[in-house]
Amino acid sequence: MLVQLARGSFPHVEVAGSDATFRDFTGVSFDADLADVVREDGALRVGSSRVRAELSAEAIAASVANRGAGDGDAADGGPLDGGEGRPGLVVTTDPASGQLVAHAGPGQLVTLAMRPRLDGEALALDRTGVSVGYRPVPDRVADRWLAGLPQSLDLSELPLELRPDTLTVTDDGLRTDLKGERATVRR
Repeated sequence: MLVQLARGSFPHVEVAGSDATFRDFTGVSFDADLADVVREDGALRVGSSRVRAELSAEAIAASVANRGAGDGDAADGGPLDGGEGRPGLVVTTDPASGQLVAHAGPGQLVTLAMRPRLDGEALALDRTGVSVGYRPVPDRVADRWLAGLPQSLDLSELPLELRPDTLTVTDDGLRTDLKGERATVRR
Protein backbone atom coordinates (compact mmCIF):
# COMPACT_ATOMS: atom_id res chain seq x y z
CA MET A 1 0.00 0.00 0.00
CA LEU A 2 2.87 2.40 0.76
CA VAL A 3 4.31 1.82 -2.72
CA GLN A 4 0.89 2.50 -4.26
CA LEU A 5 0.52 5.65 -2.17
CA ALA A 6 3.96 6.89 -3.21
CA ARG A 7 3.19 6.25 -6.86
CA GLY A 8 -0.31 7.71 -6.61
CA SER A 9 -1.69 4.64 -8.36
CA PHE A 10 -4.21 2.17 -6.97
CA PRO A 11 -5.42 -0.86 -8.96
CA HIS A 12 -8.57 -1.21 -6.85
CA VAL A 13 -10.34 1.12 -4.40
CA GLU A 14 -13.49 0.28 -2.44
CA VAL A 15 -15.69 2.99 -0.94
CA ALA A 16 -18.83 2.44 1.14
CA GLY A 17 -21.22 4.91 2.66
CA SER A 18 -24.60 5.19 4.29
CA ASP A 19 -27.05 8.01 4.84
CA ALA A 20 -25.64 9.86 1.83
CA THR A 21 -27.58 12.48 -0.11
CA PHE A 22 -28.26 12.06 -3.81
CA ARG A 23 -30.22 14.84 -5.48
CA ASP A 24 -33.49 15.03 -3.48
CA PHE A 25 -32.94 11.74 -1.66
CA THR A 26 -31.29 11.30 1.72
CA GLY A 27 -30.53 8.00 3.37
CA VAL A 28 -28.81 6.46 0.33
CA SER A 29 -26.41 3.59 1.07
CA PHE A 30 -23.76 2.69 -1.48
CA ASP A 31 -20.81 0.43 -2.20
CA ALA A 32 -18.42 1.56 -4.92
CA ASP A 33 -15.57 -0.32 -6.57
CA LEU A 34 -13.14 1.84 -8.52
CA ALA A 35 -10.49 0.30 -10.78
CA ASP A 36 -7.20 1.76 -11.95
CA VAL A 37 -7.25 4.93 -9.86
CA VAL A 38 -4.36 7.28 -10.60
CA ARG A 39 -3.58 10.61 -8.93
CA GLU A 40 -2.02 13.10 -11.34
CA ASP A 41 -2.15 16.80 -12.13
CA GLY A 42 -4.35 17.58 -9.11
CA ALA A 43 -7.03 15.12 -10.21
CA LEU A 44 -7.98 11.50 -9.81
CA ARG A 45 -8.37 9.45 -12.96
CA VAL A 46 -10.56 6.35 -12.65
CA GLY A 47 -10.35 3.57 -15.25
CA SER A 48 -13.80 2.14 -14.47
CA SER A 49 -16.30 1.98 -11.64
CA ARG A 50 -19.21 -0.04 -10.33
CA VAL A 51 -21.62 1.28 -7.74
CA ARG A 52 -24.52 -0.37 -5.96
CA ALA A 53 -26.87 2.18 -4.38
CA GLU A 54 -29.80 1.36 -2.12
CA LEU A 55 -32.65 3.64 -1.10
CA SER A 56 -35.02 2.56 1.64
CA ALA A 57 -38.78 2.83 1.35
CA GLU A 58 -38.72 5.29 4.27
CA ALA A 59 -36.22 7.51 2.43
CA ILE A 60 -38.42 7.47 -0.68
CA ALA A 61 -41.45 8.57 1.37
CA ALA A 62 -39.44 11.31 3.11
CA SER A 63 -38.12 12.62 -0.21
CA VAL A 64 -41.59 12.86 -1.72
CA ALA A 65 -42.86 14.60 1.43
CA ASN A 66 -39.90 17.02 1.40
CA ARG A 67 -40.54 17.91 -2.23
CA GLY A 68 -43.87 19.26 -1.09
CA ALA A 69 -45.93 16.85 -3.12
CA GLY A 70 -49.49 17.23 -2.02
CA ASP A 71 -48.93 20.52 -0.17
CA GLY A 72 -51.69 22.11 -2.14
CA ASP A 73 -53.91 19.10 -1.50
CA ALA A 74 -53.27 18.92 2.22
CA ALA A 75 -55.21 22.08 2.97
CA ASP A 76 -58.27 20.80 1.18
CA GLY A 77 -58.13 17.19 2.39
CA GLY A 78 -56.27 15.86 -0.66
CA PRO A 79 -55.00 12.30 -0.97
CA LEU A 80 -51.66 12.90 0.78
CA ASP A 81 -53.12 14.60 3.84
CA GLY A 82 -52.70 12.38 6.89
CA GLY A 83 -55.02 14.59 8.95
CA GLU A 84 -54.39 16.03 12.40
CA GLY A 85 -50.62 16.25 11.92
CA ARG A 86 -50.20 12.56 11.05
CA PRO A 87 -47.73 11.59 8.34
CA GLY A 88 -49.44 11.50 4.99
CA LEU A 89 -47.27 8.98 3.15
CA VAL A 90 -45.90 5.51 3.92
CA VAL A 91 -44.08 3.53 1.22
CA THR A 92 -43.77 -0.26 1.19
CA THR A 93 -42.36 -2.63 -1.41
CA ASP A 94 -43.66 -5.68 -3.21
CA PRO A 95 -40.58 -7.39 -4.69
CA ALA A 96 -42.65 -10.25 -6.14
CA SER A 97 -44.51 -7.83 -8.44
CA GLY A 98 -41.62 -5.36 -8.74
CA GLN A 99 -43.70 -2.53 -7.31
CA LEU A 100 -43.47 0.27 -4.78
CA VAL A 101 -46.73 0.80 -2.93
CA ALA A 102 -47.49 4.19 -1.37
CA HIS A 103 -50.17 4.42 1.30
CA ALA A 104 -51.45 7.95 1.91
CA GLY A 105 -54.19 10.01 3.47
CA PRO A 106 -56.06 9.49 6.73
CA GLY A 107 -55.43 5.94 7.88
CA GLN A 108 -53.34 5.40 4.71
CA LEU A 109 -56.54 4.44 2.88
CA VAL A 110 -55.31 5.83 -0.45
CA THR A 111 -53.05 3.27 -2.16
CA LEU A 112 -50.82 4.07 -5.12
CA ALA A 113 -48.92 1.22 -6.78
CA MET A 114 -45.97 2.09 -9.02
CA ARG A 115 -43.57 -0.05 -11.00
CA PRO A 116 -40.12 1.57 -11.19
CA ARG A 117 -38.03 0.95 -14.29
CA LEU A 118 -34.99 2.34 -16.01
CA ASP A 119 -35.76 4.52 -19.01
CA GLY A 120 -32.41 5.42 -20.54
CA GLU A 121 -30.76 7.65 -17.94
CA ALA A 122 -33.88 8.11 -15.84
CA LEU A 123 -35.70 6.11 -13.21
CA ALA A 124 -39.35 6.13 -14.33
CA LEU A 125 -42.28 5.41 -12.01
CA ASP A 126 -45.18 3.83 -13.93
CA ARG A 127 -48.46 4.02 -12.05
CA THR A 128 -50.13 0.61 -11.99
CA GLY A 129 -53.10 1.40 -9.78
CA VAL A 130 -54.76 3.82 -7.38
CA SER A 131 -57.46 2.92 -4.90
CA VAL A 132 -59.27 4.33 -1.89
CA GLY A 133 -59.96 1.53 0.51
CA TYR A 134 -60.64 -1.33 -1.88
CA ARG A 135 -62.23 0.82 -4.59
CA PRO A 136 -60.21 1.66 -7.70
CA VAL A 137 -59.93 5.35 -8.55
CA PRO A 138 -60.66 6.32 -12.19
CA ASP A 139 -57.54 7.38 -14.11
CA ARG A 140 -58.75 10.96 -14.71
CA VAL A 141 -59.30 11.47 -10.96
CA ALA A 142 -55.97 9.82 -10.11
CA ASP A 143 -54.22 12.06 -12.67
CA ARG A 144 -55.60 15.15 -10.93
CA TRP A 145 -54.76 13.90 -7.42
CA LEU A 146 -51.22 12.89 -8.30
CA ALA A 147 -50.27 15.78 -10.58
CA GLY A 148 -47.58 17.00 -8.13
CA LEU A 149 -45.85 13.66 -7.60
CA PRO A 150 -42.61 12.95 -9.45
CA GLN A 151 -42.93 10.49 -12.34
CA SER A 152 -39.22 10.11 -12.98
CA LEU A 153 -35.80 10.87 -11.56
CA ASP A 154 -33.04 12.07 -13.85
CA LEU A 155 -29.93 9.90 -13.49
CA SER A 156 -27.80 11.67 -16.09
CA GLU A 157 -24.67 13.63 -15.25
CA LEU A 158 -23.74 11.40 -12.33
CA PRO A 159 -20.19 11.49 -10.98
CA LEU A 160 -17.62 9.09 -12.44
CA GLU A 161 -19.62 9.00 -15.70
CA LEU A 162 -21.93 6.47 -14.02
CA ARG A 163 -24.88 5.09 -15.95
CA PRO A 164 -27.69 2.97 -14.49
CA ASP A 165 -27.44 -0.70 -15.38
CA THR A 166 -30.06 -2.53 -13.32
CA LEU A 167 -32.90 -1.59 -10.97
CA THR A 168 -34.46 -3.94 -8.43
CA VAL A 169 -37.31 -3.58 -5.95
CA THR A 170 -36.09 -5.19 -2.73
CA ASP A 171 -37.73 -6.01 0.60
CA ASP A 172 -36.40 -2.70 1.94
CA GLY A 173 -36.68 -0.31 -1.02
CA LEU A 174 -34.88 0.15 -4.33
CA ARG A 175 -31.44 -1.04 -5.41
CA THR A 176 -29.69 0.15 -8.54
CA ASP A 177 -26.40 -0.96 -9.99
CA LEU A 178 -24.44 1.60 -11.98
CA LYS A 179 -21.37 1.29 -14.20
CA GLY A 180 -18.87 3.92 -15.17
CA GLU A 181 -16.11 4.06 -17.74
CA ARG A 182 -13.06 6.32 -17.65
CA ALA A 183 -13.62 9.44 -15.58
CA THR A 184 -11.64 12.29 -14.08
CA VAL A 185 -12.45 13.75 -10.68
CA ARG A 186 -11.07 17.23 -10.02
CA ARG A 187 -10.59 18.51 -6.50
